[in-house]
Amino acid sequence: MPFTYHKQKINKKNPLKRLLPRHLLLASGILLLVIAALFIDASSVLDIHLHDNYYIIAHQQHIYLFAILSLALWALHWFYRRLLFLRWLNWLHVLLSFVSLWVLTVALLTNVHEYTDTANSNFEAMQQLQEAVAIVVLLLLLAQIIFVTHFLLGLFRKKRAV
Repeated sequence: MPFTYHKQKINKKNPLKRLLPRHLLLASGILLLVIAALFIDASSVLDIHLHDNYYIIAHQQHIYLFAILSLALWALHWFYRRLLFLRWLNWLHVLLSFVSLWVLTVALLTNVHEYTDTANSNFEAMQQLQEAVAIVVLLLLLAQIIFVTHFLLGLFRKKRAV
């Protein structure tokens, strides 16, 4: 019996054709958990000064948050796999989510302190970094809007007579 993906036959000979979008989310979540647990120093922090408040958040907590988000998206894809019928929308959502989460992770793990230290950098470099992060976050939000739209399309599509 051939493997099927939403009533489409998948070739057993080519393993990449069996790769589903949710597998990428699962692998990403597990890899982010491993990176956060083994390779991130807990003393590496992000300092945020907002009005009269001063927040100190460890980079490890950010990476855990990204891993939990990736695993939550995997769980949603797995639970609602029968409703998500358009393969290209699945891949678009997963790739936008995957790329934006990993870009945020890499930006967080690289040496962004040289840009955020106001004594050693200029205002333009900080502004460019903030614009880049804002664009990536907007891409992540766009991916989630695509998922919700695809989910609603799956709920309200008409069942075809067999």
